[in-house]
Amino acid sequence: MKYPSLGPNNFCGVETTFEEAKAVIIPVPYDSATSYRSGAREGPRAAIAASRQLELYDLELDANIFEKVPIYTLDEVAISVDSPRKTIDNVRKTVENVLAAGKFPITLGGDHSIALGPFEAIKKKYPNVSVAHFDAHSDLRDEFDGSKYSHACVMHRIAELGPKVAQVGLRSTEESCQEYAEKNKSRIKTFPASEKGKWKPSEVADHLSQEVYITFDVDCLDPSIMPSTGTPVPGGLMWCEALDVIREIGKKKKIVGFDVNELMPLPGFHAPDFLVANLIYKMLAYSHLNLFKK
Repeated sequence: MKYPSLGPNNFCGVETTFEEAKAVIIPVPYDSATSYRSGAREGPRAAIAASRQLELYDLELDANIFEKVPIYTLDEVAISVDSPRKTIDNVRKTVENVLAAGKFPITLGGDHSIALGPFEAIKKKYPNVSVAHFDAHSDLRDEFDGSKYSHACVMHRIAELGPKVAQVGLRSTEESCQEYAEKNKSRIKTFPASEKGKWKPSEVADHLSQEVYITFDVDCLDPSIMPSTGTPVPGGLMWCEALDVIREIGKKKKIVGFDVNELMPLPGFHAPDFLVANLIYKMLAYSHLNLFKK
């Protein structure tokens, strides 16, 4: 394994080529669709910078993840300040190219609105794909602040494409969102953070189809461990609780890609940046558990 002395765009400081890689990081520094505090545009760079300080050996799997899953980090996706749809299209095209090359896509936001782009690309390749949605909010509004592409609408746009959806860690929603979820209850199932002792990770996995896309808004996690986000909500999942669900999905299903969004770095407070870097590392490992069987 080679380690470059610099190269801030390399996740975990790993040096590999696009051709050698099995997985590809796609940074999207976009937060023009946020509704409260901006700053998530800095999230991808902060997570990548923190990742360069991580150990590459994983105690749980007794392996160096990147020896099994070489990873390449793309340059940042071009952002349009005029239209969220243009940015989403740029992300979709990038993910389509990554998939066409036979690579596993990992998209880093930015605000959660960008998740529609990778899902549209994934849906073309895997028509029966389902979605595991980790979030404090349902994001099921049809429109917010005059836009259908706000981060508050992303799961409505995704759900319109027909997948089964498991919403994990929710504790904040709106009446119209609840009505939409109820109307589509055969496809959309909620696993609230307030009831985390009443449902099991296996129930989340069992609701999903064989191929799963994961979209992870970091405000799914409790603000005590993830304060660096635009709209934190008390009572979220803790670190091991979130990993338990993702691990179970990886064991039972085929994870075909994921995104991680809404890290809003706070100056002088780096722990959340390292948490997100570790989260991406663990999600990559759980997405390829078949390579780590002893």
